[in-house]
Amino acid sequence: MASVFIKALWLLLVADLYSCVVVNDGDFSFPLNDVKKLQKMMSVNVMDDSPQRAVEAEYSLVCANNDLPEVFKPVCLSPDSRNVFKRMAQIPTDICEICAHAACGGC
Repeated sequence: MASVFIKALWLLLVADLYSCVVVNDGDFSFPLNDVKKLQKMMSVNVMDDSPQRAVEAEYSLVCANNDLPEVFKPVCLSPDSRNVFKRMAQIPTDICEICAHAACGGC
């Protein structure tokens, strides 16, 4: 019985570590899952040769989108919002890649 409890606790801890990866950009912090949602909204493929071009065309529409995760609403009020969204478009979404960057925490 105790071993089942320990295994369940271990699984919860591992799941929590995976879900708490945070991407930092200046004064802003975003959960990786929300960055993934943003990238899908912007139709940006991180592996694309020039994700910035797609962002140039779409960054202004991001803040008007009702599906924008709440965590990005303060970015829309920032004068640097264009650059923040550009950088978010370039963030790798694979947890193994993102934890190699200095701007990440949670690994």
